[in-house]
Amino acid sequence: MNSPSPISSFSCFLPQEDDPKGFPAPEEPSPVHGKPLHIGILVEGRYLLQAQPLGVAAELKARGHRVTVVVPESHAYGTGDKGRFQGMDLVISRGRSEGLLCLLHLAEVQGVATTNRRAAIGSVHNKAEVAITLSAAGVPTPPAYVGPVRELARSIPAEAYPIVLKAVSGDDRYPLRIVRSAPELARISWPEPAALAQRFQPGNGYDLKLYVIGRDVWALRKRSRLDASPAPESESTSLECKAFHVFPASAMEALALKCGELFGLDYYSVDCRETTDGPVVIDVNDFPNYSGVAGADERLADHALRCACRRKK
Repeated sequence: MNSPSPISSFSCFLPQEDDPKGFPAPEEPSPVHGKPLHIGILVEGRYLLQAQPLGVAAELKARGHRVTVVVPESHAYGTGDKGRFQGMDLVISRGRSEGLLCLLHLAEVQGVATTNRRAAIGSVHNKAEVAITLSAAGVPTPPAYVGPVRELARSIPAEAYPIVLKAVSGDDRYPLRIVRSAPELARISWPEPAALAQRFQPGNGYDLKLYVIGRDVWALRKRSRLDASPAPESESTSLECKAFHVFPASAMEALALKCGELFGLDYYSVDCRETTDGPVVIDVNDFPNYSGVAGADERLADHALRCACRRKK
């Protein structure tokens, strides 16, 4: 028997009648937000089986709001299409494909509120530009180099090794690689014209991920994939189960919020390495799954409704 589609309980663009199966909607909308809103969920197909954004979509529908899921790979559209997002109060997006970004831009030029904004998503797509922005703003981040791999092997000083080699595009298809010397780097056949080389930051066996929704910050420690001596499995398992809410006015909260302000993000994560001098920012990404964050669906929905209601005022 085939499993039901993960979007079977939502309207799909072009709008259809809601399927009554799946997440039930209450008869009356939440009194906190008054009149039901029409929320668009713009999402790449690869995320349809992940926790987000269908988790927040389900929560919004459960509160009585109309939810329409738009999968850009499934549609063609005109660049002057004025009816594509007509009547929507907010579009929540996850993805960075050309099709998704074009549709998100189309929504924004028609005056629809969006989160994350198209410019914000674009600002964290190129990881070399992310490194430049972080460094220029004084955010603690490793020294980094960008260019063709052969030129990197010639240019990076010996004392900068080991380095972590990663795709400039941030594409997960290309795994991170630790490189320990220039001769080793010169032998690598890299699939893109340029690569980003970050100085490797020794840590305590853990990676620290900061999850942010608006101005609320959570932290989750995960066993590092890069350390030669990662944290013991038994010790790391308990730490990975649940994120903890970061105290307001703490240095960790300030670091996470500064990254969000730099890139204009609402839903995002900050990847860090913990060092003796404090967290060092390795990367910033838009709209994660919020693994381990208790009540993530509800908090994402609360923030989405605040964004939509601010725009309607």
